[in-house]
Amino acid sequence: MNSGIGAALFTGIQVGAAIFASSLVVGDTGIAALGFLRYGCAMIMLLPFFLAAPVKLPQRGDRMAIALLGLGQIVVMICLINLALLLTSGARVALVFASLPVVTLVANRIVGGQAHHRLEIAGAILTIAAVAWLVASDILASRASLDDFAGMAATLGAAVSIAFCSVLYRPHVARYGSIAISIWAFSVSLPVLAL
Repeated sequence: MNSGIGAALFTGIQVGAAIFASSLVVGDTGIAALGFLRYGCAMIMLLPFFLAAPVKLPQRGDRMAIALLGLGQIVVMICLINLALLLTSGARVALVFASLPVVTLVANRIVGGQAHHRLEIAGAILTIAAVAWLVASDILASRASLDDFAGMAATLGAAVSIAFCSVLYRPHVARYGSIAISIWAFSVSLPVLAL
């Protein structure tokens, strides 16, 4: 298995666990505070790698674009996901969020990226089908209310935010590397979440 597939599998498990854990505590911690804790821990985990290797920080001309993408990918996304978890079940959030690969493929085409291979499309559809199979009993156990639909819409908004930010990040990551981009995005987004 190549490292990209392994990373994708690990990320999928991590996102599922984070959605479940967040659904248990978001009512007590608040939407932004939970995001601050999650991404604050992520920044702390990245700092040793940032300090250990020579990492080139973004140049002045790129900092604003990276900061805005960071706000979209971190602040907007986490607030929408946490709001969704206040409004609907973790199962519904997980199912809608499973559309992220499809939304990212669409975002890539809109931004002018390359055409997608049939296996990428099949993998994205298979992801949604697998999550639907896993959470179907929880979703079908209760009838959807207006709050549930609002929560699912917020989740889709989070997926759209992540998808477009990820696609637009690509040239910056190629230029500076993922650690420098992440550190810069966290350093801009965490104070906003803290406020």
